[in-house]
Amino acid sequence: MFKFLDGKTVILASTSPRRKALLEQIGLSVNVFQAEIDEEEEVLSENLTEPSEIAKFLAVAKAKHAFEKYCGLNNGVPDLLIASDTVVDLDGSPIGKPKNKQGAIEALT
Repeated sequence: MFKFLDGKTVILASTSPRRKALLEQIGLSVNVFQAEIDEEEEVLSENLTEPSEIAKFLAVAKAKHAFEKYCGLNNGVPDLLIASDTVVDLDGSPIGKPKNKQGAIEALT
């Protein structure tokens, strides 16, 4: 499907198995680079409250971190870098990622 990317370096700035699987389903071979950022701290430091703005900000932060990490390890730049983030919006308020099973249960009830 994406023949122009054959042999190219495609970086996914996410450890989400679903995102990786979706990209592989459309024929992309991706290298996963985990963005090691403290999402909660990053959002608080920017004073962000809108869920869509939080998602955009975190996606860019992950992309920057993965890019720097990749370049530092490989002395070059990737041909394509894909980053995204998901933020749950409940009536205009963001719901953060639960830290554990109990936190997930509390968010859902």
